[in-house]
Amino acid sequence: MKNVFVIFVVVLVATAAAKKGWKLRQRQQCKYDKSAWSDCDTKTNTVSRVLTLKSGKEGCQQTQNQTITCDRFERLQAWKIKKAENRRELQEKKHQRKERQQEMKENKQLVKEQLKRCRYEHSDWSECDQATNTATRNFTLSEGEQGCEQSHTITITCDKLNRIQAWKAKKRDRKQKRIDEKLQMKQERKERRKLEKEQRLKCKYDKEDWSECDNTTNTVTRVMTLRDGEEEECEPIINVTISCLKFERIQQWKARKMERKNEKKENKMFIRKQKNMWKENKKIVKEQRRLGCSFDVTFSECDPTTNMVTKSYIPTTDDDDSCENRSFEYSCDLHERLMEKKRKRQDKRVNRKINRKEFRQQRLLI
Repeated sequence: MKNVFVIFVVVLVATAAAKKGWKLRQRQQCKYDKSAWSDCDTKTNTVSRVLTLKSGKEGCQQTQNQTITCDRFERLQAWKIKKAENRRELQEKKHQRKERQQEMKENKQLVKEQLKRCRYEHSDWSECDQATNTATRNFTLSEGEQGCEQSHTITITCDKLNRIQAWKAKKRDRKQKRIDEKLQMKQERKERRKLEKEQRLKCKYDKEDWSECDNTTNTVTRVMTLRDGEEEECEPIINVTISCLKFERIQQWKARKMERKNEKKENKMFIRKQKNMWKENKKIVKEQRRLGCSFDVTFSECDPTTNMVTKSYIPTTDDDDSCENRSFEYSCDLHERLMEKKRKRQDKRVNRKINRKEFRQQRLLI
């Protein structure tokens, strides 16, 4: 008997759930326009309204009468009023929060613009005021243009101050940790290099060429065989392994180094040729001056395309045919160095003359 009762209850619950699910699906499929609620009928203690079909699939009723008790209708109306008030309060709070955020943004922008033009000295944060739950900091003008405020105060909540202080402490710890790690790595690298240097001084190795890049391990290797050194302290064979990327960087660095070396060598050769040419022309001009020729010396401006300066010797006496116009080109860098040397010589002569005059005046006073 007990089992039959349990089965009966389960069937009732399943039927109610199926009916409720069918009603829910029906309500989702059928959309109705709702009329206003009628007045409360005192005889039946109910209110009613008519639902007219707006859209839906087949099987939806064209019209439906919805009826509820007057007490439920009053509770429903009170709940709607309360819901509308809560929504209005939420909207007002949201609007106030947006206004506060906008005001804070404007204040931050003003402070940023002012800090660009004005420099301030600030005090430490004050202790948290329990009554207002805020902390303040005072700023005093140290330097700035006209229009800067002489002083201003920033106020934040105690929670935000605690978060800022915790963040700054973490930042300091991270920074100190990075510094300690760098120092430790530097010390280890220094010791390792020292050992390698000592090893290199004691042991001399013949180095083979690097192998091709191994795509599986992404590395290249080289074998170093002992050439000179004590076998007890030096390893007879050393296998050096580095990544392919590092090997490419080393090769690029070597290529750049060789290019710089070649450029430096070429520049030295070029400057040497320029100096020799300049000395030869100067020697010829000196010989002509001994023969009685005088010249006006002129320099052209540095040509940016060729990076050359033209020096011209124009004779001022036309009596002798041996005096000829001479002009030659040399680099702008050499010209600047020569002019600098000339200025130094002239300054040295002027200083020597001044020192001689001062010495003579002191002798006369004695």
